[in-house]
Amino acid sequence: MNGQPSNKKMIAISQASIIAFSFISVFLRQYFWLVIILYMFLLMGITSYTTMRKTKPKPEDLKSLLFKEPNAMKIAMTDKLLNKELMKQMKGMMLGFATLPIALVIFSIYPTLIAPFVSELIDRITKDPILVSFLNFFIMYEVVFSAITVIRILLLNRFTVENIMLPQKFSVYKKGVLTNERMFVRFEEGQCFKYNPKRKFIEIINPKAKGFKLRLYSERISELRDRLLNTGAIKECEE
Repeated sequence: MNGQPSNKKMIAISQASIIAFSFISVFLRQYFWLVIILYMFLLMGITSYTTMRKTKPKPEDLKSLLFKEPNAMKIAMTDKLLNKELMKQMKGMMLGFATLPIALVIFSIYPTLIAPFVSELIDRITKDPILVSFLNFFIMYEVVFSAITVIRILLLNRFTVENIMLPQKFSVYKKGVLTNERMFVRFEEGQCFKYNPKRKFIEIINPKAKGFKLRLYSERISELRDRLLNTGAIKECEE
């Protein structure tokens, strides 16, 4: 189950990106935006491939079918409180864009207010023109990325950004839940589920995946609860 990336992972990605951007700025400056676009596509491709590989069901995962719900989304649409929750989720996702204006401000003031001090410091360390250029770009990107990362971490710690996954249909097996006939969410240690018979859903929560919730709607919600408990791999959350 995928939630918000951990702080360590966010910092690691930022540092790798800083080194890559600095290298591009020095050696491939004329192709900067082309390489950046290709870099972003590559990053998204790797992320998508990793997610697909992790959630692809194995033959042994699809044994012992316990429950099947073909109309989960149709039932979800009858939940009057769902729209309000999804609007809140969308607002939370917009927090990620809050750092963009800050980045633009830093980029605009850096050449006049920060760059002169950085250049003076680098000149004391080395006279190699390539290394000087690389360090100038590296420090500039470091300042911008560090500011964005710190602000993002503060926002995520202050506001709980929820990611409610709503499959159109799902099947419950002994080892996990197959959603939309392609993504398999395996039961993991520490997972639990919340039972809401009034709104006809069960919500699977993984403490390791912060903010991520797999919500399963069904008219036979009591039967679904029993089937999940019978797996022995997941229990009901304690209030």
